[in-house]
Amino acid sequence: MSTTSLLVKLEKHRNQHDSVSAEDKLTTLLAISRCRFDNSDEIERFHNVLLFMRAYPNNQKLLDQVEDILGSFAQRSDLKRFREELVSSGIAGCPIDYRFFYPMADWLARNWGQSLQIDWPEIDDADKLMEIIPTMTTYSEASQFDDFEFTAKEWLNRLKNDRESEATFLLNRIARLYRTSFEREALHDKLDLPYRLESSASAPSMTTARYLKKDVSFVTSNIEKRRPDLRKVIQSHPVKIRSVSKREGRQLIDLARTAMITHERDIDAFSQGSTDDVRLVDCGDGLQFACIGTLPERCYLLPAVYGFLNLKNGVPIGYFQVSVIFDMAEISYNTFVTFRGADAAHNYARALAMTHRLFDIRTFVLDNYQLGYGNKEGLLSGVWWFYYKLGFRPRDAKIKKLVRTELQKMKNNSSHRSSLSTLNKLAENYMFLELEPGKTSENVFPLSWNIAPALSRYLADRFSSEREKGLNKCALEASQRLGLRKVPKLSADERFAWNGWAPLVLNLTGIERWSSDNKRKLVKLIKAKAG
Repeated sequence: MSTTSLLVKLEKHRNQHDSVSAEDKLTTLLAISRCRFDNSDEIERFHNVLLFMRAYPNNQKLLDQVEDILGSFAQRSDLKRFREELVSSGIAGCPIDYRFFYPMADWLARNWGQSLQIDWPEIDDADKLMEIIPTMTTYSEASQFDDFEFTAKEWLNRLKNDRESEATFLLNRIARLYRTSFEREALHDKLDLPYRLESSASAPSMTTARYLKKDVSFVTSNIEKRRPDLRKVIQSHPVKIRSVSKREGRQLIDLARTAMITHERDIDAFSQGSTDDVRLVDCGDGLQFACIGTLPERCYLLPAVYGFLNLKNGVPIGYFQVSVIFDMAEISYNTFVTFRGADAAHNYARALAMTHRLFDIRTFVLDNYQLGYGNKEGLLSGVWWFYYKLGFRPRDAKIKKLVRTELQKMKNNSSHRSSLSTLNKLAENYMFLELEPGKTSENVFPLSWNIAPALSRYLADRFSSEREKGLNKCALEASQRLGLRKVPKLSADERFAWNGWAPLVLNLTGIERWSSDNKRKLVKLIKAKAG
């Protein structure tokens, strides 16, 4: 068989897990491992099917063979030949081009400084960078900018030493000159710099990304295709949750960041992850979720936001983010393309079961972007109907009417499919899954968006540009309103949270009529936001 035919055969049987198929996959894998591909597309497809088989291995022999091929993938001659065509593929041995936000760029500079480069040909506006370079120097160096004319690249080369790249020098100077992470991020992200992360033995890649602290769970029978009963799974599926040490927390955060970088993604819960707020959740069958909370200064005022890295036998297969207020959780879920079409619906059900256990959730919410609104990839995948079939329902009257129309068309014609414009209309508003269908919770997420503008108006009217002085005054007033004579003794993070919540406490009507116990609970809640 040709190399292409072997690859097609391997892809065709990747989801077959009976003993005969497992043996056939091993034979095909042994044959194809000796071949070399004639184009970059087939190399990437081969790499991705290997990753899938690593996440869903049938037996030890197949696992060993897959690991052996992946372990030397960066040294393949065909990969080196098509290296530039495979930029940003996430494959070991290939560079990654991306406009990293500050937290990710800083993390890369600290760990792979020599490999991180500014991608000069892709810079849109070098003048922006040139404007800040003089601020990177000391008083004694400043006069040279009046006497010499060099490009931004030339200046950075003159200012750095041989042990660091231009990108690393710039990021290190930003880290030292600007006091807070907010200031550093604002300056860096305004520059909108394109980066290239060159490949190295230890650089982030999909090929090597693993969390190997659990025995492999082999897949010995074909995966259940029947749609799961979400409510049943959420309320009954066994879930084991454990907090992890700061060291293990750092490993999980780094793995989550690696998964984001190699898939050209980024979410705050990973880039701003806190090693003090990490848990590992085991849902059985080799499925785990790394639960990662944000640094206290990056927490939202009301919602508790957590990011989750989905692991199948230690391989990152997707991620999602949860925003929680009261007993309601908004879910943004994503399975990486390589792993779609396996047991995505069952993994999703277990993700909800875990979220329910962690936060005692009664109502799950999907926002319009997650449903495909303004999200072409989501619309093309028919994600709205995927969630509808799992049990999520709209509340908006116009959307409910449109659903009835579409369902009738499907009943009359089994081949009917909703058009993209119809799917976009269906996705215009939230969908909900109530664990107790007879009880409907109010959607509190719009409330969380509307509070910030109101508090901004309040602070503007009272303090205008004297915001910091005003927050200190609010902190004292809020303490007194909650029955405390002065601001309680607080850690730095707790003080940050207290000052952030003080304007809200002053705008809550009727606190004077609260019981002493409820006032104490609010104090406890504010302190918890710093945890």
